[in-house]
Amino acid sequence: MIRLGRIDFLHNSSTFFRLERDKAPNLEVVSATPRMLLQKLLDDQLDVAPIATVNLLPYCDRLRIVPAMCLHSMGASGSTVVVRLKNAEIPPNPRVGVTSLTDTTQFMLRRILSWEGIKASFEIMDEKTAAAMLTRCDLALVIGDVGLRARFDKELEVVFDVGESWTKHVNLPAVFAISSTTTKALKERPEIVKESVSVLTKAVADRSLNEDIVAESEAIRLGLSITSLKEYFQQLSLDYNENARRGLQRLLEELSPGSSTKVRNL
Repeated sequence: MIRLGRIDFLHNSSTFFRLERDKAPNLEVVSATPRMLLQKLLDDQLDVAPIATVNLLPYCDRLRIVPAMCLHSMGASGSTVVVRLKNAEIPPNPRVGVTSLTDTTQFMLRRILSWEGIKASFEIMDEKTAAAMLTRCDLALVIGDVGLRARFDKELEVVFDVGESWTKHVNLPAVFAISSTTTKALKERPEIVKESVSVLTKAVADRSLNEDIVAESEAIRLGLSITSLKEYFQQLSLDYNENARRGLQRLLEELSPGSSTKVRNL
């Protein structure tokens, strides 16, 4: 049995569409947040799963990067956005609400604001919408489906897209998540891990074949147009290429200088 994890956001839907639809008897797909997927990997409940890139370092002795899926954007991501209420005044030292679903984007935001000389205070929040977060904060960082909705909310304004701002400063992709496995799985189930990588790599390569179907099926749920969802799919890349590898390396160096050598590939 192959056990794959997927991030429970729209940007993973086109990759996993056929795998979930066809329900192969030897394949299980588990949808969860990156943080939950990380824990399931460490608990040996999954063979391969995407995790937040900033979590590679704390577990570098137990994790290995799988060169199959890498969630990244060279420029605007479309769904990692900092928003404010429309026409709201932003103080010099804003209070920023940060969704509790993010680890990587929160780090990127903190670094971006420091590069731009903005001193902000942060509050991790469990609210489900940007509007709810903005009842207590000047700005709100939201990601995934919530971030996508916020981007098109007429009551809100996008202050900046984290992916776009990160690329502007480092001239490399913003790498939000990366597929990984564990050293234990590699030791005990090498053939399963190898097959998992093959299945996931093909699913990423076939992603574009499913985008129209997914956009049509998800537009109603999200309350967005089919066209806007198709455009969104073009903003985020999921392949693990050389540019993404260099973007990941730069992110790890920002986290801790010299740390990129601690994180190893499959």
